[in-house]
Amino acid sequence: MLLSCKIVKNLERSSYNHLLAYLFKFILDRLFDVLAVIESLSLINLKVILFKLYGPYLLITMTANNKTQFSKAKQSRSQKTLDDLLEAADELVNSADPKKFTTRSLADKSGYALGTLTTRLQSVENVFLYVIEKQRDKNIQSLVKSIEDFNEKKSIEELAELIFDQARELITKVNPKVIQFIESRFIKKNQFSSKYFHYADPIAHALVKSQKTNTSNTFRKVTEKEAKLIVRSLIMILERPFVEEDPIAGSKEHRRIVTESFVGLLGK
Repeated sequence: MLLSCKIVKNLERSSYNHLLAYLFKFILDRLFDVLAVIESLSLINLKVILFKLYGPYLLITMTANNKTQFSKAKQSRSQKTLDDLLEAADELVNSADPKKFTTRSLADKSGYALGTLTTRLQSVENVFLYVIEKQRDKNIQSLVKSIEDFNEKKSIEELAELIFDQARELITKVNPKVIQFIESRFIKKNQFSSKYFHYADPIAHALVKSQKTNTSNTFRKVTEKEAKLIVRSLIMILERPFVEEDPIAGSKEHRRIVTESFVGLLGK
């Protein structure tokens, strides 16, 4: 009899605890929904509030090299959620409208509730930064491959023209406001530093390798450190007109300026 009473009490306690947990989660979800709406109106910093209240399951952080990365998910279900959110964010980034880089847009596109997003992520904004960085790195690798595959008998002038034409094609696929978005967020987080241009270092490495194997006698020998500085200068000349929506962007005059600068800095 005593054993039966003890079992009943344990069951009652278990049901009571389960009910409390359910109510607590329900209240939190509604709170997160409200906070997400408030965040979309830019009234408060949702990230700080959520982190203090609940803590993330999936942290999104900036590394020492200022690249957005995700901590490893502890459960396969959490990893699937993250993958789904990244896929949805990728589609929103491809729509090229930074106004859609919001918690609500990500929730609508991914099919997850606002509460799920805010409990799974420390910063929804960083999801979009991560996707943009991945797309940018993919474009950089495309340029690197073109340099590596460049005919060793051709001149530096031909390489300069090839790089400009390919870079123009890649850049014109991106809304300038998307580039402005990632730049403004980077500066806000880290101020403006040379580390911002680390993403372009693979191009410098490829150029150094190319000048060592090229037989046209038109390449100047440069160190990798010098090449990195030159590439950063060339990025400003090539990319800024597009970002600033200058009418010269992509024009014949722009092409001439970029190719002559490229040859002048890297050629004999």
